[in-house]
Amino acid sequence: MTHILRRALPFILAFLFGVMITAVIGRILPVHPHHLFDHGGHRCKRKPPTANDIGRITIESVPNADFPEAIKKRQPTYGRVKLIAVFDADGSVKSVRPYPMIPFGVSESAAGVGEFAGVTPFMIDGEFVNSLPDNLTELAIQQVSRIGYKPKTLNGQPVSQTVFVLTDYGYSESSRFASGCSRIDVTIMDDTGILWEGNTWVSQDVGCVLI
Repeated sequence: MTHILRRALPFILAFLFGVMITAVIGRILPVHPHHLFDHGGHRCKRKPPTANDIGRITIESVPNADFPEAIKKRQPTYGRVKLIAVFDADGSVKSVRPYPMIPFGVSESAAGVGEFAGVTPFMIDGEFVNSLPDNLTELAIQQVSRIGYKPKTLNGQPVSQTVFVLTDYGYSESSRFASGCSRIDVTIMDDTGILWEGNTWVSQDVGCVLI
């Protein structure tokens, strides 16, 4: 028995020493319950609130649109317009106007000079032009003005934000080779990326038939 105690004594002393050290540390550095929470059986530090918590705009509805009668009498027409708008904190779209098709981060004043000399807010068949025909720009502005959305939020409070909208018109019903293939594609973007995109032509569900 004495021999066994002699062999076990170092382990007993080490265990007792560990218990004493733990007790001393616990008194010096007490654990406050409000700093911790249980999660899956583990103790984790509670995450402090994030400063400047930002919520993106949520697009809830984009109204459908149709082509003006004058376009329907033309040959197939393909055009694009870029708009800038303020999606206000009160949930209404304001200050909708054409905006040059310059890259994000480039000042609007750069359009028309230097490498952006020919850049405008409008394109027809892939070429920059000074305007779109048959009130297509006005149609795009009206459509954007009626977009339904939840505003951007900052720390839980709604705030206003500038948003860009690309409207692509593709009318092909006057072609004898296509039916139901026309499109009015709307892409809504902010500085974080695309918020919404889709075909908003009123007859989009008739089905595209190519001959």
